[in-house]
Formats: sequence, structure tokens, C-alpha cells
Amino acid sequence: MVISAAWMLDWLAYAIIPFVILGNELNMGVYLTVSSIVGIIISIATNRLAVKTKAKLGGPLLAIVSLTDAFLVANFTPFALYLNSIVSTVAGSIVAPMEFDMSVRISNAMDSRNEMAVELNIFQEFVYTVARIIVGSIVLAIIAFGLPVLLVLKTLIVLYALLKITNYLLSVKFLKYGKNAVIASTTAN
Repeated sequence: MVISAAWMLDWLAYAIIPFVILGNELNMGVYLTVSSIVGIIISIATNRLAVKTKAKLGGPLLAIVSLTDAFLVANFTPFALYLNSIVSTVAGSIVAPMEFDMSVRISNAMDSRNEMAVELNIFQEFVYTVARIIVGSIVLAIIAFGLPVLLVLKTLIVLYALLKITNYLLSVKFLKYGKNAVIASTTAN
């Protein structure tokens, strides 16, 4: 659920914010190219790291990402955008594979016989639908009440940072307690 919500905010905030700050498609192309190249280099360099090593690196990296998110919220400038993008890409290249690995492990632990595939898809679609309703409400609020677009975008950055940290902490908690803890908590419910 946290990953799905973060993806929705990531798509919304980080698809719009660079265009708002950079102002044209040429600058956007340079921005996306730099971000992609950094991501590829870091992914290749950290490919062989164990999940536990990625988890140990993830905490400090996400703290740094949160600081660059705060810097971006305070300064909507191209420099802050590039700094945030590079730091987020480095952290994401290390942390995201660990989080996806944990997500798959949690799903498998909850549904080892693959009996809940439809329910999990329905749940994920529910999360996406709620996120779409929130996004639609935000757009309507901007139009109807004159809500400042920059205020909304800055709020989305803060919310996204909180979701990233929550997702990381949940992933590490699962890594620490393992499959048995997930099975025990799901059977207790």
C-alpha cells in the first residue's frame, strides 16, 4: 500500500515539478538524461550488494534524500532540483531493489499458495483509486479555490518523503523479523 501511494505521488510530483522549475522541454530532456545516467551507473555499481547491506545504506541515504527534499521545498530552483534528483536517484538505485524484494517476500509470506492474487490486485487498484481521487480533489481545489500550485507541489514533496521513509522502515522491519513475523501477524489478524 505504501509503495503504491508513493508511486502515485512520485509520478504526480516529480513529473510536474521539473517542468514547473525548468520551464521547457529541452531543459526537461537534459534533466531526465542526467538522472537516468546517474541511476544506471549507481545500479550497476551496487548490483552485487546484499539486501542487508542495501538496508544499512538505505537509512543514511534516505535521511540525506529527506534533507534534499526539504531543500527543494525551500528553494524551487534548478540547482535544488538537480541536487534532489541526483541524491534521490542514488538512494533509489540502492533502496528500491531492497524495498521491492521485501514487498515480494511479504506478499509471498502472506499468500504462499497464491490464493489471494485477485484480492491483492483489487487492493492495489483500490489504493490507486484513492490516490486518483486525492489528485483529482487537489486539481479541483487549485481551480476552484485558487490554491497555489507551488504550495500543493511542495506539500506533495513532503508527503512523498514521508512515504519513502515509512516504506524503508517497514522493509527493514520485515528484514529484521523475517518471514515468520509476517506469517504470525497475518494469522493473528
